[in-house]
Amino acid sequence: MLEFESRDLEMGAINMQEIKVAIRKALKNEISHEQLINMAEALLFTDQAQQSVNGQLSKQDRALLEDMSAQWELYLVNTYTIEELQNLSLQQVKLPEIWLRRWLDSND
Repeated sequence: MLEFESRDLEMGAINMQEIKVAIRKALKNEISHEQLINMAEALLFTDQAQQSVNGQLSKQDRALLEDMSAQWELYLVNTYTIEELQNLSLQQVKLPEIWLRRWLDSND
């Protein structure tokens, strides 16, 4: 687990550099893909309901974070049945590695 994750998720102190570090850690299975997405969404959204987007993000950063959030949701609903999702630990879900590599290489 990333040392800054739980504290900074609550404080909103995550930045894009930390997202890139988290992607690298997810590729090495040092954090779960769910943790990665939670971090991305904590930076993208300014509220728990995920209705208000962080206006301080660049267009590129916002697009990347929106893609990460959307792909996670789409992957879950297209890969698992409702019954499976009800019993599944999201900590075990692994997104395709190519997606993580694409996210890592974006905005560089």
